[in-house]
Amino acid sequence: MIRYAEAPGRDERPVSQPDGGLPTMTSEILQGILRLPAPFPLHHGGSLEEVRVAWRLEGAREGPVVVALGGISAHRRIFGTDNPRDGWWSGLAGPGRPLDSNRFRLLGFDFLGGSGETTGPLPAEPVFPSVSSYDQADLLAALCDELGIGQLHA
Repeated sequence: MIRYAEAPGRDERPVSQPDGGLPTMTSEILQGILRLPAPFPLHHGGSLEEVRVAWRLEGAREGPVVVALGGISAHRRIFGTDNPRDGWWSGLAGPGRPLDSNRFRLLGFDFLGGSGETTGPLPAEPVFPSVSSYDQADLLAALCDELGIGQLHA
């Protein structure tokens, strides 16, 4: 069973239409930190006893889900709703952009072993096991299961 380490946040707002018309959908921001059951096995051997994954799902409430994998140096904030330049992929993601948050829900998460709030090396314990792309895929699958996302658009 996956549990929330902290309650997810939720923010809902109307989505503006490109032609300036009245909003017809609602944009939703969901975010939180999930705690995965221990142990979390690693592809190259070993396991992690405690794994947290920080995530953010933002965009059209009923839209198909697109996952943006930014890597270890990126973070879960793909774009900013109030200021689209706040995210790491603001040139491609956000309202009216190719990954249009008026049409899609965009899912981002802090990578395992990266610099965000997902489990990674601690200053007091600088040695961290090797994490592979298979481990990131397992983390994403567990996150999608918990969020009730049965299918990804991309």
